[in-house]
Amino acid sequence: MNKLAIPKRIVICAPPFANVYLANMSIANRLDEAMQRAGFKSQSALSRASGIPQPTINRILKGGGTKGPETSTIQKLATATGVSFSWLHEGTEDEHEDADITAIVKMLKKLDAHDRSRMRGKIESWIEGLIGKRKEAEDEEDRRNPLNFDRRSGTR
Repeated sequence: MNKLAIPKRIVICAPPFANVYLANMSIANRLDEAMQRAGFKSQSALSRASGIPQPTINRILKGGGTKGPETSTIQKLATATGVSFSWLHEGTEDEHEDADITAIVKMLKKLDAHDRSRMRGKIESWIEGLIGKRKEAEDEEDRRNPLNFDRRSGTR
């Protein structure tokens, strides 16, 4: 019996995706993974956060369309879900994608330990506030649309 040998290329992705992925993972799979990791419970919530219409997100997740999503759409979705453009678009990481994080770390390293600790507290508080606002927006959407089902679990 002749088996079809499919070579598996493996791509290691940077945190928060420190898992191993097959390079042939589709953009639909990567977007679904990014949504889960970022805590988006619905396409509507991602639509609000990214500015991309929900039907466009749905089409990407279903693998529809002949050309795939536009570059600007991928960039907005990557930003909203906290992944790099290159990972969402192609399943690879670009070492230059995190230049903003590197710049922030360099600035923090200039501070003494006491000031770094104070800044860490302020940054953590700010991020928790942003996450809370996202959660509040999702809860409000669920209240306004009682038929809003979570596409992954099939529940409300």
